[in-house]
Amino acid sequence: MMILSSIYNTKQTLGLYTLLLGVIIYLALGGEYIAAIVVSFALLATLLLSLMDGNIFKTIFDDPLVMQIRDILIQAGEGHLSQRITHIDEKHAMEAVAWGINSLLDQTEQFMRDISASVEAANVGIKTRHIPEKGYHGDFRQAIPELNTAIRSVSTSYISAQKSAIAKEFNDNSEGGISKGLSIIQDDILQNLTILESISSSTKDTAEEATSSQTVVQDITDKIEELIQLITNSNESISSLSHLQIQTKQTTKFFS
Repeated sequence: MMILSSIYNTKQTLGLYTLLLGVIIYLALGGEYIAAIVVSFALLATLLLSLMDGNIFKTIFDDPLVMQIRDILIQAGEGHLSQRITHIDEKHAMEAVAWGINSLLDQTEQFMRDISASVEAANVGIKTRHIPEKGYHGDFRQAIPELNTAIRSVSTSYISAQKSAIAKEFNDNSEGGISKGLSIIQDDILQNLTILESISSSTKDTAEEATSSQTVVQDITDKIEELIQLITNSNESISSLSHLQIQTKQTTKFFS
């Protein structure tokens, strides 16, 4: 009873042995005697290994490296990825398994860190932070290009959202935004054009008045010249009369 309890300590083991026994019976009934014999030897070998020492599995799981592998896998299953298998004996049968588990944990932990850092940077619009392919293998490496594309999309979306927010804020703070500002500028230009037209009209009127004043001055100048000429002529007449008077006096004095 103790032996049966040791052999069939789990439902999985019992199910396996039942399946093997069923396969043996099926092969024997189907005339596949050689295959049935092979499976029978496999079943017997399993039973013998279980019965040989009674604590063979205990001996395996008491191995320090196997115990480390077990503990590390249990912690990884709980989400703790920082632990690693150490003191790996190069001659141990589980050496390659131990290094493979360490490599898997290294890549998984670094992958999570790179994704977290890249997404955090993309959420504030930084495009230069991406996941490097160096150090990754297999499916990890193949997934990186698509992840980087998604991260760049996040960064671009953030920048576009910021631009839209700035444009909206500018639009709200300028009492109507760009369209209102352009309208004000247009009104100012029209007002300045009106002022320029008024100045042009005034300049034209001033020019006309200046031309008219020039004509008046010219007329006055002409009149003054005529007056001067008359005065000159009068002086000459007066001089002639004076000369004539002198001659008359002399003549009168001669006859008297």
